[in-house]
Amino acid sequence: MAHYWFSFYDLAYARQSLGLWLMLDCIRDAEQRGLKNYYLGTVYGPNALYKTNFAPLEWWGEAGWSRDIQLLKSLI
Repeated sequence: MAHYWFSFYDLAYARQSLGLWLMLDCIRDAEQRGLKNYYLGTVYGPNALYKTNFAPLEWWGEAGWSRDIQLLKSLI
């Protein structure tokens, strides 16, 4: 398992989605190392909805682990 938190970079590159590319690079690296799970952090607000584009995605809710992305989006 691996975990990705905030990336730090020059904000001049923000419009080029550098943060997303850094996250993808870390995920690819974890996959190459044979890691089974990757934690992208919480999806508490609309700004984090981009994380729902990763598949397969599981999230922790009141009933345990879920793959119901529509439910996750409705909770935001």
